[in-house]
Amino acid sequence: MQKKIIFFLPNFSQGGAAQSIVKILVYLSNKKNKCELICLKKCFYKKTLLRNGVKVLEIKSSRTLYSMYRIRNYLLKTSNFYKIYFVSNINYANILSLIFLKKIPKIKIITVERTPLQELNYNYGSMILFFKNFLLKSLIKLLYFKSDLRIGNSIRVSKDFALFSKTKFITIYPQSIKMISKKNISYTKKNLIRIIWVGRLDKEKSFKTLVDALNFNFNKKIEVSVLGPGNKNLYIKRNYINKNVIFKFYGYQKNLEKFFLKSDIYIHTALYEGFPNSVIQAMNYGIPVISSNSEGGIKEITSKGKYATLFKTKNHNELRKILTNYLYSNKTFVKKALLAKKNLQTFNFESVLDQYRKKLQSL
Repeated sequence: MQKKIIFFLPNFSQGGAAQSIVKILVYLSNKKNKCELICLKKCFYKKTLLRNGVKVLEIKSSRTLYSMYRIRNYLLKTSNFYKIYFVSNINYANILSLIFLKKIPKIKIITVERTPLQELNYNYGSMILFFKNFLLKSLIKLLYFKSDLRIGNSIRVSKDFALFSKTKFITIYPQSIKMISKKNISYTKKNLIRIIWVGRLDKEKSFKTLVDALNFNFNKKIEVSVLGPGNKNLYIKRNYINKNVIFKFYGYQKNLEKFFLKSDIYIHTALYEGFPNSVIQAMNYGIPVISSNSEGGIKEITSKGKYATLFKTKNHNELRKILTNYLYSNKTFVKKALLAKKNLQTFNFESVLDQYRKKLQSL
């Protein structure tokens, strides 16, 4: 019986998780596997997937829970002709997949974690989110042993989930880069410093930390390129007093290379993130990284600060001091950037996509 690989991610909009899944599906499809994607509402990368032979099923539903009945019926029909490898991504989708789909004949369920377990400790003052997170953590403990394979996108994510759910996890990094770049930034003293920041403008990315850190009279002009979707008006107010800092909002950009190449420094402010692709990309272009010491993969990427300068999450005063030190002398930052680029080879990004193929074949 033929095999069919189906990836499931409810929200398939712009972002690192969706980009990683697209790369995997395109690779597997090009290796003569039958591949599909299931998501809710519109898939931002639909044209790319269809062009590479990946079928896309967009379910018109506002909630993942409401979509499960249709997904189950679709998989029941599909299982008459194929052995199904169902790859669910992100905790709440994983739990619902195990509840509704596990008993379907000829199906293997693979659950993938792309954000740290500590994400479920944040409720941003919402009691609804507090109880939702409490329920999710309880169900993770109760159900995760039922999945046929559990994957984390960083060693830290895998270890935390394995310990919490008392199950075995393997780690497969996302393919943040295809190969190590030969290009390097030339560092000279400048009157204008260009900062790059990448991510969605939402609470978990903590863009406000950067805005607050820069609201200070530095002795140089600073230009900040902000790449990602979201409402900039929530962060930059009309009474922003620092005229030496210019924010330029570009929204989502498919190709970040030109932005990295003209930037002097990359700043990452997230509260938590499984394996931030943009940090790897910055390191690949030889750009010094200043990052929040966030939950997830940042510690292994930076070797706890050996390859980047870390600050406490949400601490804009500490970030401001680091930026002041950079403006005074960037030698230490440049040395870390050079070490970071050399260290990228240890992640072996070239084999990432084939790791998925081999693990699925072994089930």
